[in-house]
Amino acid sequence: MKKLIGILFITFITSGCSHNRTISEQKPADREKNRQDSISKHKADSLEIIKNKTYQVSGIVFYRKMWCGGVQINPKDNSYKSKPFANKKIVVIKGIVNSDTSTRLQELKTNAKGEFTFDAKAGQYGIIIEDWKQVKFNMRDNDPENSEMISCLRKKHKEPDLIVKITDKPVEKLVYTVIGYCNGGNVCNPNGGNNRP
Repeated sequence: MKKLIGILFITFITSGCSHNRTISEQKPADREKNRQDSISKHKADSLEIIKNKTYQVSGIVFYRKMWCGGVQINPKDNSYKSKPFANKKIVVIKGIVNSDTSTRLQELKTNAKGEFTFDAKAGQYGIIIEDWKQVKFNMRDNDPENSEMISCLRKKHKEPDLIVKITDKPVEKLVYTVIGYCNGGNVCNPNGGNNRP
C-alpha cells in the first residue's frame, strides 16, 4: 500500500513539473496569445450574461374621472379623486410604436393597489394601459365632420401610454393616470361626444 501511494505521489509531482515546464517553455508570443484568448473568452461570457440579464420594471396606475361641469363638486364626493386602477390589463410591447404588427411581449394585470411589475432585458418598451389602445384601431377617416379628431385618435393609438428604456438597472416608480372623459369623450375630444373607440 505504501509503495502504491509512493508511486501515485511521484506520478503527481512529475506531471505537475512537466505541466510547469510546458508553460515555461512556451514562447512569450504564445503566452501572450493564450492570455489574450482567455481575456476575450471572459469578455464574451460576461457580455452574454449581460445580454440575457433581466431587470424589473414597476409602477402604479390610477384612474381619475373628469369633472364635466354643472354643480360645484361636493368636497365629500370622492368619485372625482384619483384611485387605483385595480385588476386591469396591461400590455408590454417591444419598441415604442403601438400597432397591429407590434411584438406583444407580455400581458399582465394591475393588483388591487393599481401596481404592476414585469421583467425585461435591456432595450426600449412600450406599456399600453388604456384599453382602447390594446385592440386594433377601427375608426375610418371617411367622416368629414370628424376626420380631424379621428386622425388625432389614430396618432394617439400609436403612442404607448408609457415608454421604458432599460439599460443596466431596474426601472421603478412609473406612474400613469387613466382619465374618465365626459359623456364618452376621449383624449382628442375630452368634453363630449360618444367618440371613444
